[in-house]
Amino acid sequence: MKIETYRGLRIFRGLMFSKKKNILLVLPYEHKASIHTFFVFFPFTAYFLNSKKKLVDTQKMKPFRVYRSKKPAKYVLEVYENKRLKNFKNHLNI
Repeated sequence: MKIETYRGLRIFRGLMFSKKKNILLVLPYEHKASIHTFFVFFPFTAYFLNSKKKLVDTQKMKPFRVYRSKKPAKYVLEVYENKRLKNFKNHLNI
């Protein structure tokens, strides 16, 4: 699975106006992360990970929705593929 890593200002654009792809958002610090799907025209699954890369929350996202993680996260993995990640750490190159 190919995953693009976004840091800095790129995290604010995320998947908006893009084709289907998988991205990893590296947030500047660990906090309850908010994401939205405005101008994202396909569903995807968001995996929220803490600084130890432990899965702390998961949410299936549909276009034009907003979600805030239940627990603090340092990384947000947005996966459009209809696959459940069994061992997501193997896919992370941080």
